[in-house]
Amino acid sequence: MTNSFGAFKESKSNGYSRSEFSVGLSSCLGLSLDSSGDYKILKIEGNEFGGRKVSGEIFTLKNNSWRKIGEHPRVTGNKVSAMDSLAFIRGAFHWIGFYSKTYFVVSFNISHEVYGEISLPEEICLLNTRKIDISILEGMLCAYSNTYDQGIRTFKVWVMRDYNLKESWNAILSIEDRYLLKAMPKYRFANGEILFWSAHLRGMDINFRTQRGPFTLLPRGKFQNGFTYTESLISPRLLI
Repeated sequence: MTNSFGAFKESKSNGYSRSEFSVGLSSCLGLSLDSSGDYKILKIEGNEFGGRKVSGEIFTLKNNSWRKIGEHPRVTGNKVSAMDSLAFIRGAFHWIGFYSKTYFVVSFNISHEVYGEISLPEEICLLNTRKIDISILEGMLCAYSNTYDQGIRTFKVWVMRDYNLKESWNAILSIEDRYLLKAMPKYRFANGEILFWSAHLRGMDINFRTQRGPFTLLPRGKFQNGFTYTESLISPRLLI
C-alpha cells in the first residue's frame, strides 16, 4: 500500500491502541475499485492444512475501517497464498475453496459483496494433488497445476475463454521437467508464449521462464516474483 490511503482505523483493546489491520502467514489480499467509486481491500485467510476457518474482512477507503464479511455457505476452507494477491476479474475476487476434498473456484463480487462458485477444469478435479491455484492470464480466469507422478513433474495451465462456463476451460500449456519444483503463470505474450515464475530443483534455481527456456530480460534471484497489473486512472487521493 502507499500513503495515498492514509492511516488505517485504530481501536482500543484492553486499554491498548492497536491497528484493526493485521496480516497472518496465510493472509491473501486483493485491492479494487467498486461500482460506487470506492476502493476496497479484501482479506482472505487460508486454512488448507488445518485450523479453524476465519471469516474474511473488507476495508473500505471512504469509511476508513475494516469489517468482517459473511462466510460462504458451503466452503469449509480456503486455499490461498500470502505470496500472491487475489485474482480479480469481472468485478470479483477469486480464489480456491474446498468442501469435503472437493476443490472449486470461489468468487466474491466487490460491489454487491456476494459469493459465487465456478467449476475447475475436469482434469484438475481428477488430480490427486493440492498443488493447484488460479490467477488471471490475458484477461481470462486461469487455473494451473504442479504435479509429480512416477518421477515426472508436470506444470499445466488452463484458461476459461468464456467466464463462468465450465466447458470453456482450455489447456494452453503443459511442460514436463523432472527438476521443476513449482511454477506460476504470470503473463502471455502476443505470440502465445507464456511467461512463468519457476523454482527448479537443479541448483535450487529460481527465475522467470517461457516454454523456450530462461527469460533473461528479468533478474534472477531467490525471492523474485512478479505481478501483472493495469494502472488505474483514478487516484485514491481523490476519494479521501
